[in-house]
Amino acid sequence: MTLESAQEVKRMSENKVKEAQDGWATSRVHIMPADLPTNGARKAMEKNCPGGVAFDLQHVNMLQFLKEEYGNKEYRGHFATHASRRYDKDGNVLFGGDVHEADTWTQMEEDLRRSSGNVDAVIAALQLYSDKTLLFMKGEA
Repeated sequence: MTLESAQEVKRMSENKVKEAQDGWATSRVHIMPADLPTNGARKAMEKNCPGGVAFDLQHVNMLQFLKEEYGNKEYRGHFATHASRRYDKDGNVLFGGDVHEADTWTQMEEDLRRSSGNVDAVIAALQLYSDKTLLFMKGEA
């Protein structure tokens, strides 16, 4: 082991300790073609990546994260906590809105309330995405 590689191992070890302290963790994710819906995405993966795709996912405890985010006063009014519909002036349902306006969300919310017996149950949904251009626009990479 070279001095450089020993220093890298030490840095990696220190980073793992920091991750554990600030709540961040790393999990290895492996997506296989069979994990995808039977559509073009599955066919493309079967053709191009028959062994699947593996990657590291950086994450925090989602319940802890949701409690912190939903409790943050700066974000009030920016979370959709219930299914909803938008209508035009004639009372027709408008399409092409946000995800909480979709039929699927409404159905999932109704199923959750029925199965849990809690009429106030809501879906705490997060949209996961990765956009390096957004990071660069904010001056962080």
